[in-house]
Amino acid sequence: MHIDTGERGPTIARWAGARRLRVLVVEDDGQLRRLMVARLRARGYDVVEAEDGVDLLGWMGSTMWTPGEAPLDAVVTDVNLPDMTALEVLSALRVRDAAIPIVLVTGITDAEVHREAYALGASAILTKPFDLDELGTVLTGLTAHAASA
Repeated sequence: MHIDTGERGPTIARWAGARRLRVLVVEDDGQLRRLMVARLRARGYDVVEAEDGVDLLGWMGSTMWTPGEAPLDAVVTDVNLPDMTALEVLSALRVRDAAIPIVLVTGITDAEVHREAYALGASAILTKPFDLDELGTVLTGLTAHAASA
């Protein structure tokens, strides 16, 4: 799914008094990860980072669902991580939380891969290169229910 709205989209700051939404960004390309994290933080998200699937799974096991920790409201992950695919990540995430929105970012345009990702529970797929504001717009739409909670 490549969304080209041409708009910046709302920030989550519009929900006065609501807790900051927490997003996990998983991307092995450090420069792209830093750009995504900076843009999401500028939009008001609380962002945590992982650079590969092992980091993600380790983080999930230690703090993601620990009482007292802020819950994750969404995960943004690259499809091709050095140690596992996002399709494997999707499967692992869905075992732990069937409802969390998961946004995949990928350079792969193969429709079969996209169909498989949606079948495994991807909420949205952004094709690289994408506008960083597009990511924020997609997350705002996917997490609107959590922001008002």
